[in-house]
Amino acid sequence: PGDRYAQVEGLVRNAAQLGAKGLKGSRPVRVEILVSNFHALTFEAEALRADVGVHNVDFTIRVVDARTGEILAGPDAIEAAMPAMTGGRMIEARVHGETQRSQITAHLRKVIAGWLGTGPDVRGSFTRVGE
Repeated sequence: PGDRYAQVEGLVRNAAQLGAKGLKGSRPVRVEILVSNFHALTFEAEALRADVGVHNVDFTIRVVDARTGEILAGPDAIEAAMPAMTGGRMIEARVHGETQRSQITAHLRKVIAGWLGTGPDVRGSFTRVGE
């Protein structure tokens, strides 16, 4: 329940802050992200026993000089889809405190860190039935 746009904004903002954590430089910058697609599984789809479904997150990212607005990196289109847990695997994850939100946040943190060059590119290829 609630404002989905605000929820997605908060999730992506948190993931970006975590993904950029530890970066220090002499020039103040701003990471700008524009989400074009965000689709997580419904609870009904999550309850399915088969390993199906995908969390889709597509966005454009760039880094700009915080003072001048000069574009320093990007803009780059990022496809950050990830397989969604379903059935017993997701029930077990929830028992251990994991939610779709925490899983998607962790994945986006890694994707953004990879784009910023502070970690590997975790986006892989996979085949999965999605919506």
